[in-house]
Amino acid sequence: MPALTFPDNDPLLRKQWVAETDYVAEQKMVAARYFGSGGDAAFRIRDNLNKGYGREVVWSAAFPLVGKGTVGLERLKDKEEQPTLRSDSMRIDMSRHAVPVGTKIDAQLAPTNLRKIGRDGLGSWKAKQVDKACANHLCGYTVANTDTSDLGSTQRGHNTIVAPAASRHIRAGGIATDELVAADSTAKITLELIDICKERAMLETSTEWPIEPLSGGKHIMFIHPSQFTDLRRNEEWQAIQLAALAGKNEGNPLYKYALGEYNDTILVPWAYITPGVNSTTGVAVSNTRRAVFCGAEALSIAWGRNYDGGSGDWTEDKDDYGMHMYVAYDLMWGVKANMYNSTDYAKIVVTTYSATH
Repeated sequence: MPALTFPDNDPLLRKQWVAETDYVAEQKMVAARYFGSGGDAAFRIRDNLNKGYGREVVWSAAFPLVGKGTVGLERLKDKEEQPTLRSDSMRIDMSRHAVPVGTKIDAQLAPTNLRKIGRDGLGSWKAKQVDKACANHLCGYTVANTDTSDLGSTQRGHNTIVAPAASRHIRAGGIATDELVAADSTAKITLELIDICKERAMLETSTEWPIEPLSGGKHIMFIHPSQFTDLRRNEEWQAIQLAALAGKNEGNPLYKYALGEYNDTILVPWAYITPGVNSTTGVAVSNTRRAVFCGAEALSIAWGRNYDGGSGDWTEDKDDYGMHMYVAYDLMWGVKANMYNSTDYAKIVVTTYSATH
C-alpha cells in the first residue's frame, strides 16, 4: 500500500521547523517588538535586498527644510530649496548555529522529541544574538568591535559599532566620562534624566537630526534591569505608574515589555543594555549602564534574499551512516544604528551608575 512520507529535509518539513523556531525567537526577543517598515518604527526594516542580490543595503534620509519661503505675491521662482539628503549603508552576512539531537538509539529511548529541543535551543539562540547586536549598536558599545570568546561579527550585526556623538550622550550629574560615573554611586538614573531627553527630542525636531516620536506620539527608553530597580526606588515613581499604564498594554506591541511610562516615554527593561566604555582604554566600565532614549528610525535592520521578515532556514544533517543527527538554523541579516554626518539619528545614550542589587 502506498504511503505518504516526508524526508528529513523536505521543503514542507523544513518550512514548519523554521516557522516554529522563528516563533520561539520572537516570543523572547525584545527588539522584534519595535521592527517595522514604516517611518514611525523605532527599528526600521530596510527591505532593499529581500528580493534581490547583493551584500550591502543603502538608504537615504531627507532632512527638514529650513528656508523661510515666500509671502503673498512674492516671486517663488529661483527661491526653491534644495532638499538635504543623507545616506548610510550596512552589510549583511550569515549567522548560523547547530546542535546535535542524538542518535537513532536516543530517538528510541528519549521521552521527548529531540528535534523540538533543538528548535527551542536555536530559537533562543537567535533571540539572544539579534537582541544583543541591536543593543550593542544602540548603546554604541564599541567593546564589541573586538572579537572575544563571546563577542564576534554576529553580536555586532555584521557591522562596525560606532560610539555615540558627544552631542547625543548624556551622563548622570553632568559627569564627563563613563569611568567617572562608575566612581559616583549617586549618579543613578532619575526621572529628571528622562525629562532632559524628552526636552532634547522636542528641540531637535526641526534640526537635521530629529528624534521624532513613534506611533501614538511616544518615545521608547531602553534601560537595564538594574537601572529600572534604581528608578523604582524613586519616591515619585510608584504614584506616577498607578495611572500611566492603565489599559495601554492591551493589543499594543509598544507596551509588550514595558514596565513603566513617564512623560510620554515608554520604559522597557532590556538585559542586553551594555555597560559604559572607558574613554581612554576602550574597555567596559563596571557598575555603569547605557540607557538609550529612542525615536523613530534609531536603528536599521535588514534581511537577505529569501529571508523575508527575519525568517531563517532549517537544515538537518546526519553522520556515521545516519546514526548521528544534527539540526542547524541560519539567518542572513545585518543591523546598524543610524548615524548621519557623525551624529546619532533619533537616539540619545544616557550613562548612569548602575550596580547589580
